[in-house]
Amino acid sequence: IRAEQLKETFERDYVIRPKLLDEFHGQEKITENLKIFVEAAKMRNEPLDFVQFSYSIEDREAEQVLLPLAQERRIATMINRPYQQGALFAKSRGHNLPALAAELDCSSWAQFYLKFIIGHPAVTCIIPATDVPSHMADNMLANFGRVPDAAQREEMLRIFASL
Repeated sequence: IRAEQLKETFERDYVIRPKLLDEFHGQEKITENLKIFVEAAKMRNEPLDFVQFSYSIEDREAEQVLLPLAQERRIATMINRPYQQGALFAKSRGHNLPALAAELDCSSWAQFYLKFIIGHPAVTCIIPATDVPSHMADNMLANFGRVPDAAQREEMLRIFASL
């Protein structure tokens, strides 16, 4: 993608994107949370510097409002529940890692799931809570190696849907 194409895409998307939180339809939970964040920032008389919310390869609702808005406003994102409280592992249990995992330098499903999140350009930080040291060490390995591009993220979604 050339810089000119990126600028044209951004300008076109900006024109059609809702300007007010009340203009986002079908995203009640997200917009209500965001209103709370914004009001808290106003009360402190400070700009909103980060937001924390759930996002994963299975729970992608944040892609509709929160992630684009955070990217546009340069607000840092802190992603929680990247494994949906372990539900993603139940889905991938017994399945071998796909070839794409090796291309992305992933040696576990945990790293595969984290790389999907890391690949979103609006994601700043992921907090995969654990009290198991070996899980923490495995999670940290997702910070190394290649990051998936948009096409690879789409392939990751197809792989996950096929499990």
